[in-house]
Amino acid sequence: MTDLKRIILLICLWLNVSLSMAIEPQLFNKESYQQILKQNINKPFLLVLWSVDCLPCHKELAILEQYVKLNPTLKIVLISTDSYHNTKEVDNMLIDSELASQELWIFSKTPANQLRYTIDPGWYGELPRAYFFNSAHKRTAKSGRLDIDAIKNFFQPATN
Repeated sequence: MTDLKRIILLICLWLNVSLSMAIEPQLFNKESYQQILKQNINKPFLLVLWSVDCLPCHKELAILEQYVKLNPTLKIVLISTDSYHNTKEVDNMLIDSELASQELWIFSKTPANQLRYTIDPGWYGELPRAYFFNSAHKRTAKSGRLDIDAIKNFFQPATN
């Protein structure tokens, strides 16, 4: 095998590995919220809504990544409120993070206000936004950036 063929082969292998590491969020449509609830029956989880344009969201994602490193069994569902046209930007934010292994969604072409309504009729789009779901799926909403203590308190409640 010539050196040129080896180089081409190595480039092809590298490209294949790079492409296989791309994140592919699912498209969030009007039925997706109910699908998420069904997939997580009897399991506590955290649903986080964020956007690439939301600076507090970037900080929140970093906090979530820290927590996931310490608690890898924590179930997080991340929903990007960005348009599906922005999948590449969403990928770029998450690809090297611990959050890339979590369940990932991105808003579909359905109007954002309709998608928000399926999650919470009282939510008007402020970000970051999170919902803590206990195992009975009673949810607690939180607008504004999460902190590590809020996450710990929900998933590891103090025993008295």
